[in-house]
Amino acid sequence: MTEKLDNIFEDMIAIRRYLHMHPEISFKETKTAQYIQNFYINLVIPFQANVVGNGVVASVKGALPGKTVALRANFDALPIQDEKTIQIAN
Repeated sequence: MTEKLDNIFEDMIAIRRYLHMHPEISFKETKTAQYIQNFYINLVIPFQANVVGNGVVASVKGALPGKTVALRANFDALPIQDEKTIQIAN
């Protein structure tokens, strides 16, 4: 399983960076929702769009019977300016 994660590690980093570079505040995250929908479309994973606003619900069914796992994530941003400073080592 870790080998599969290693194979997509760089993709996961790119997704996170993209989403952090394009924040949208609550109830206005239309581009973020579309980005997530496109992700599922590319993986051929069924999903429902526009759930209680801009929400996206995807369903991945396992090959074996067993317990159900549900994951939830917020994808709205806070309307603040990040005050972090970046120090570059010489």
